[in-house]
Amino acid sequence: MIIRSTLAAGLAVGLSASALAQGNVTVYGRIDMGLEMVQRSGGDAPSDSSGRMFTDTSYWGLRGSEDMGGGMKAYFKLESGFNPNDGRGGAIFNRESYLGLSGRLGSLQAGHQFAPAVTLTGRLDPFQRSMNGLIQNLMQTNAGNAQRGTFSQRQNAVQYISPTMQGFTVRALYAFSEQFAEPRALNRSRALGLEYANGPLYSAFSYESSEIATVPAGGTRRNDTYLGGLTYDFEVVKLHGLYMRNNLEHAPGAHGFMVGASAPFAGGTVRASYTWRTLRGEDGQDASVAALGYTYPLSKRTMVYTSLAYLDNGRQARYALWPSSKAASLSAPGQDVRSLQVGMRHMF
Repeated sequence: MIIRSTLAAGLAVGLSASALAQGNVTVYGRIDMGLEMVQRSGGDAPSDSSGRMFTDTSYWGLRGSEDMGGGMKAYFKLESGFNPNDGRGGAIFNRESYLGLSGRLGSLQAGHQFAPAVTLTGRLDPFQRSMNGLIQNLMQTNAGNAQRGTFSQRQNAVQYISPTMQGFTVRALYAFSEQFAEPRALNRSRALGLEYANGPLYSAFSYESSEIATVPAGGTRRNDTYLGGLTYDFEVVKLHGLYMRNNLEHAPGAHGFMVGASAPFAGGTVRASYTWRTLRGEDGQDASVAALGYTYPLSKRTMVYTSLAYLDNGRQARYALWPSSKAASLSAPGQDVRSLQVGMRHMF
């Protein structure tokens, strides 16, 4: 019995190694570590401050593909986030896990995956969805804004990505609710993204619609978000702009904008942005983030960075700055937040 088990284990290892050798499987990832000083003041809460190690976004993953001939290819991606400062992570492959087919007509992939707006805002944001001035602070759903913005990931989702034609690329996603009990529409989502890239110009538009839970629970209400933006690269400076509008059923509309710039300087890149948002007709619900940062590449895969951000919360708003928002409690209503970061990032 022991010999039989050993042979079976050896055969499994051999088959796995053979599959890796025959296929196109890559291990990849990003390790991001830094030091951050955070200070909170104002509102009705006492002022506080802290210094901490942080990880902006660190992950590792597996991706691979198989050429099936005739222009067809099967591919997969499995990606998991983790915290290198303590070695912990969330659920395995909590960022993306999908299987897809691609050909001359585009790609179709199914599983847990990022929404189209993630790709679009990654190019529209001067901070490229990283560091404390990133666009997610005010424009993406989080604990501080009660789901009034774009979403990041969707599970049980099917997404189509068109080939790029005349500079245009289309992304369409549908996420199934998979609810057997009422409300059966809960978490059902639809998203559409449109990109156009032509030389120095990049422009993008996205639309998202989802069914979220009512408070108290028992029903659903529709949540729609529209986002549009563009960048233009003048070589000496790139300008960035974005507008977001959110319509939540039976609630005041939310809207906001971002303006920013990025420019080469001393071998690296200076990045700056100003982001603002509010709820229409709701006094004290506005918030803004002003940020200035600098990134410097030490090599093709390693960079260092620093960034300073200031979050101004209206007297009823309680947003937070990334990535301290992952570890700290939400700011109190009207409490402002300042953050200084120094970090290093390595891609593998």
